[in-house]
Amino acid sequence: MRAQVSDRRAHAGRAGAAKGAGFTLVELLIVIGVIVLLMAIAATVGASVLSGGKADSTRNVIRMLEGLLNDATQQTGSLPDPAVADPRDPTKLLPIADARNMDAPNSSGSQMINSVGLFLRQTTGGDPSKLKSLDSKFLKLFTPYDATNAARAEAVPEMNTVVDPWGNPVRFVHPNFSGTFYGPDALNPSDPRTGVSVTELIRGTQASAYAFEIIRRNNQNTAVPAATDADKADSDGGICPGGQPYFYSAGKDGDPSTTDDNVYTVEPKFAKPN
Repeated sequence: MRAQVSDRRAHAGRAGAAKGAGFTLVELLIVIGVIVLLMAIAATVGASVLSGGKADSTRNVIRMLEGLLNDATQQTGSLPDPAVADPRDPTKLLPIADARNMDAPNSSGSQMINSVGLFLRQTTGGDPSKLKSLDSKFLKLFTPYDATNAARAEAVPEMNTVVDPWGNPVRFVHPNFSGTFYGPDALNPSDPRTGVSVTELIRGTQASAYAFEIIRRNNQNTAVPAATDADKADSDGGICPGGQPYFYSAGKDGDPSTTDDNVYTVEPKFAKPN
C-alpha cells in the first residue's frame, strides 16, 4: 500500500515538474508580444538615430557652403550677385533663385531652379575640386528637367550640385529672391500660379538679359489646391534673416514647404499665412 502511494506521489511530482517546465499558450503569446514590442521600439529608435545622423551630416555640408559664401563675400566686399552667366551663352544670365522656372515646361512636373548648382558655378566656376573637404557622395551632376526639356534654352543646364544624405539638392536662398512671390496670370487673375518676372525682383536689368524670366516662389499659401506636381509649393518660403543668404535642405520628405523636417544652420523668418 505504501509502495502504491509512493508511486502515485512520484508520478504526480514528475507531471508537475513537466508542467512547470513548459509554457501555456497564453504565456507564449505574452512572450511573443513583448518581443514584437521591443523590436518595434528598437526600429523606431534606430530610425530616429539614423535620421538625426543625416541631419547632422546635412548641417556639416551646409557649413562648407557657408564657408564658400563667406570667402566670396570677403573677396568682393559684397554679397554675390543674384545671377550668374549662362555657361551656354555668356551674354545671358541665370537667376540664382530658390524658386520654380515657369518659362521651361517639363512633362515630369519639376521646374526647380538648381540654386546651389548656380551658386557653385558663381563661386567656384563649377569646379568640384574646389570643394576639397566635401565627401564626393554629396556632390553630383543634377538637372530637374526631363530629357525633352533639358535641352531648351530656358532650362538651367545640368551642372554639379550638392545633395543632402537623402539625395535631394541642397538649396540656396538669395535675399533678392527670398519670401514668397507667385504673381497672377494675366489671362486669369484669380490664379496666382504663373509667377513674376525676374526684373521685378532685380531692378535695373532687362528681361532680355536672362535665359528665362518668369519664376515663382511659392504656391503654398495660396487658395489653389496642390492637385498636381505643377501646383505644389516651390520652396520653404523663408525670408533671409538680416538680409543675408542662407542654405537649407528639404529634409527626409524632400518637400521644402513642410518646414518641420527641413534642415538649417541659420533659421530664416517666415511670413504669416494670409
